Amino acid sequence: KNIRINKKAIFDASDSILATSTIPAEYIWDFGVGPKIEGKEVVQSFSATGKQIVTLTVRQGQAQASAQK
Repeated sequence: KNIRINKKAIFDASDSILATSTIPAEYIWDFGVGPKIEGKEVVQSFSATGKQIVTLTVRQGQAQASAQK
């Protein structure tokens, strides 16, 4: 998806779960710049053009999975 420079984009991990469990999931976003951001839905903007790699890590109890796009 093309993202405009300095325009906010919403990143939503609502469909990302590891297992049906009573243990709440943690969502950690790594945008490659600045600190990692926690939350199921986060807002981020980018200050440069080009390919942006975003990593989402989902943790639920002892289970963990990551995906990059």
